[in-house]
Amino acid sequence: MSPPHTVLKATTAAGDLSSRRITGLSRVLIALVVTAAASVEALPLPQWFAWVAGLAWLPAAAVLWMAEEGPASRRRTLTGMCLDLVALLSVIALAPQLAPPVMLLLIPLAAAYTYQGGARDGLLLATPALLGRWLLVLASPQVDVHPVDEIANALVTLCVILLMQRALHVRRQDARRVREVSAASETIMDRSTESILVTAPDGTILQANPAAGRVLIDPEETVLVGAGCTDRLALHEPGGRPLDCATGCALAQLCAGGDDAVEVFRWIGDARQPLLASSVPLRNELGQISHLHSFRDITTLKQADEAKTMFLATASHELKTPLTVIRGFAQLLRQTITDGHGTAALDAIESRSGELAVIIDRLLLSSRIDAGKIDLHLETFDLAELLRIRLRDLGRSLGSTVDVQIEEGLQVHASQDALATVIEHLVDNAAKYSHHEGAVAVTTRAEGSDVLIDVVDHGIGMTPTQAAQCFEKFWQAEITDVRRFGGTGIGLYIVRSLTEAMGGQVMVRSVVGRGTTFTVRVPGAPVAPPQHPTEDLVVSTLREDGPRTAETNAVDEFMDQIGLRTGRS
Repeated sequence: MSPPHTVLKATTAAGDLSSRRITGLSRVLIALVVTAAASVEALPLPQWFAWVAGLAWLPAAAVLWMAEEGPASRRRTLTGMCLDLVALLSVIALAPQLAPPVMLLLIPLAAAYTYQGGARDGLLLATPALLGRWLLVLASPQVDVHPVDEIANALVTLCVILLMQRALHVRRQDARRVREVSAASETIMDRSTESILVTAPDGTILQANPAAGRVLIDPEETVLVGAGCTDRLALHEPGGRPLDCATGCALAQLCAGGDDAVEVFRWIGDARQPLLASSVPLRNELGQISHLHSFRDITTLKQADEAKTMFLATASHELKTPLTVIRGFAQLLRQTITDGHGTAALDAIESRSGELAVIIDRLLLSSRIDAGKIDLHLETFDLAELLRIRLRDLGRSLGSTVDVQIEEGLQVHASQDALATVIEHLVDNAAKYSHHEGAVAVTTRAEGSDVLIDVVDHGIGMTPTQAAQCFEKFWQAEITDVRRFGGTGIGLYIVRSLTEAMGGQVMVRSVVGRGTTFTVRVPGAPVAPPQHPTEDLVVSTLREDGPRTAETNAVDEFMDQIGLRTGRS
């Protein structure tokens, strides 16, 4: 990939060369016209001038014109300036009648020299020419001169030089800014740890930074630039469908939903390479749209996340057995210990172990969700009956009043266990963040073909930023060391995951100091009965990660038993 500022310098040099070529060609044409006109006596010039011009001025102009094909030279610029001055003053001296039109040629000549070398060169040409003109006027009193015209000509020449100098200054500033930006862009491209690609409208890879070569080139391949992104990258959506750029950039279409980056993957042999990718359209002056892509290899992050999930699931699984024993013995000792202190101690043991059991259950459920091992049996049932059973004693155990306003006759198509878990988590969360003895309201209503369940509290509320992040795993509003509300920060993550697995949606509205409303939207009963009404519909969130291999070992079997996804599952 050629450096951007190198291209810029080449373009600037080409522009200077063009201006020098135009100046040299104009000098040759003027010398040719004057020589030819003097030779046929079309101009009031002596015959010997035509010989001198043809033998000296015209060849010198031609030589300078041809020399302009090389690099810019200060000596050549001064030589051309001297030649122009001598020719201009000679014509004025030998034919004073031609002074007005000849002096008009001074204006474009001064502008050309200013464009090439700045106001200094423009003044180096214009000042001697104007002084020479006035000296010739003084030396020839018989020449009819209009001072106003001469002064106007001098002022116009000076103004042109100043305007050209200003334009040259702005041009140089713009060129310097472009060079700085191009140099910074080149450094970013070369030093960035993310893989960066630029693709043409037809999907051809135009540019690739070194990181892209390290991350995206397969062992069998050697280059990226010039190849088609569909064939060379072979990206897939998380669900496994290949990205096809035949009708436009498929990655840009994925990113058009508002996400800054999306997760895709590609196969390198039998190994799956997960990538965090983004795409930005670039429109040129012709209206053609190319794309700037960035890719980050998140294989290590995925492995770390799976290791964390495995640890949480394993630790939670191993903690359940001793915790069950502790709770069992606490209940057994309650039958034999009757004194007040002993009973209080057993109550504390049973209460804390119950809280710990809830945390462990949530960690296990979260691990199974992450592993994609949640199977939900969807069925049609009466929502009011489910809520009455599940919320009957929940408010009393939470120490808060639960105001239930259930609309009768609402049929939903969901998983009873999953929906009950969602409601219990939301009610528990609402009671925890409400003020002391604050009431929690649970209401239901129908909206189109869906059923909405609102869980409302009048507690501390959340800011818009907190509300946007509250469904993230292990996220909590309190980030200080001293936390008032406790918890693991996975309850709302479980709520969102289970709701979406049932084909529903969970939304939140919150005002700081006034409370929060969580709204769960679940599908209502289907209009048409299923073909096999006696069978429950099974919806599985198990993801297909690619072809399975015949190899397996004890670790894979153990991970499958506890509901974790292995690299080959």
